[in-house]
Amino acid sequence: QGDNGNSWRVTNTDDMQAQAEARGYEFIWADAGADPSKQLSDIQDLLSRKPDILVVAPVQTEALTPCVDMASQAG
Repeated sequence: QGDNGNSWRVTNTDDMQAQAEARGYEFIWADAGADPSKQLSDIQDLLSRKPDILVVAPVQTEALTPCVDMASQAG
């Protein structure tokens, strides 16, 4: 999450977790606290874990543009 600091985002995170776990996936998430640099770092960390699925709610679209290529390269 770009920022899990409001009730909609908290509900969104909880719903994603429930749906992922109901399907047998381990759910790992990060809260960037509205900091694009932290979110980029969080995404790099998550990609190093070789996820089956990566969902990103960007803080700033332009700052996270490199993530599309990073995810493609990570497979």
